[in-house]
Amino acid sequence: MPYAFGMDDASNVPPVFRSLVDRLGPPVPLENARSRWAELVASAEAGTVTLITRGGREWAALVPMAEVAEPVAWMPMWPLSEARAKLGDVIYESHARTQVLTRHRKPVAAIVDATVLLHRPTPADRLPVETLLAAGHRIILEHDPDGEDAGEDYCATAVAVTGATVAVGVGPSVGEALLRLAAPDYEGTLVIWYVMRGDSPFAAAADPQLVGVDIPVRVLDWAEAHGLGEADPDVYLLVAPADEAGRLDGEVATLTDVLPPETVAQIRAEIG
Repeated sequence: MPYAFGMDDASNVPPVFRSLVDRLGPPVPLENARSRWAELVASAEAGTVTLITRGGREWAALVPMAEVAEPVAWMPMWPLSEARAKLGDVIYESHARTQVLTRHRKPVAAIVDATVLLHRPTPADRLPVETLLAAGHRIILEHDPDGEDAGEDYCATAVAVTGATVAVGVGPSVGEALLRLAAPDYEGTLVIWYVMRGDSPFAAAADPQLVGVDIPVRVLDWAEAHGLGEADPDVYLLVAPADEAGRLDGEVATLTDVLPPETVAQIRAEIG
């Protein structure tokens, strides 16, 4: 028997989508979406996200273009009239790639797989890149294929001029990481760890042992993976505040992390 979603029956919502339904409201069945197409597209252009379900088995979302993580030129494009007529096909294709909707060849909205929205912060929590840059913050982009979360290889970090971490976003692509930028759920100041080989540039970074910095286990694991250990005494670890950090001669690898502000103050004093 086909799955039939009752608009007011929360028990029919798959567990994975309950948080989205709580945030965005119940999904619109496909045929209903087709009959309300102009209204829903206009809502998307105004910034509203609408969940759409196809028989309760497939979930997608009609979203504003601001919710599209990747360059539009990479995405399949559908004129609005064709997308309405073939909405089932558009939803099916959205599970593989974002489907862009156009009016007179101009992108106006998009259909995305609903799971794309699961890991994004709420609009109230999100910190747009434009806002962060306008406030004078720097955006640091990193790629870490060996990170803790499989597939979440990219990290975007917004850093204030003081070195404090303002926002963090992690995702499977650069665009997705930028769309997930939100205030971190920890307090700290951004630092750069260096695995080094050769002469130590103490003027540019500090030896954490000399400063009395407790090296986090995650940093030690990363450093050991890049050669730190008793087997090679020429490899060592340094740390510097992110706002004072730069490329060092002899660096093997770098890692962005956070430390308590008082610890970073000690590192600054050591560097001088």
